[in-house]
Amino acid sequence: SFVPNVLYEPLKKIKIGFPKAFPQGHKFLSKFRIFVFREEKGMRTVSCVCTHLGCNVQITEFSQPRKIKHGDTEVEETFEFVCPCHGSKFRADGTNYVGPAPTPLPHYKMEIAPDDGQLVVDKGAEVGKNERLKVKA
Repeated sequence: SFVPNVLYEPLKKIKIGFPKAFPQGHKFLSKFRIFVFREEKGMRTVSCVCTHLGCNVQITEFSQPRKIKHGDTEVEETFEFVCPCHGSKFRADGTNYVGPAPTPLPHYKMEIAPDDGQLVVDKGAEVGKNERLKVKA
């Protein structure tokens, strides 16, 4: 009899809860390997998977905010992402700047589910690091 070889991949689009469950700041969702940020400009989702060999990066808060130059603009950052496996470091926007990680941390598309109003993260759709989902307070 014929038995198909099927690889069950994790869902690309995942519901992560209602916007009110995400206060200002960040939340780590280990089950989905993402960080969810709620900031003044809106919400964003960043992968916690290091682009070197796939370890989970962690957020390291700075004792004092740091001024970082991005091209012509200067921004103040309060944290960075650090990979405990091989020492890669990423700026708050996910840009790799220290260690063996070859590329920035991906940002994923977020939207509000029309059926129930929950946040949906599409891990199959990367967006620019400045893209934000606007949500009501």
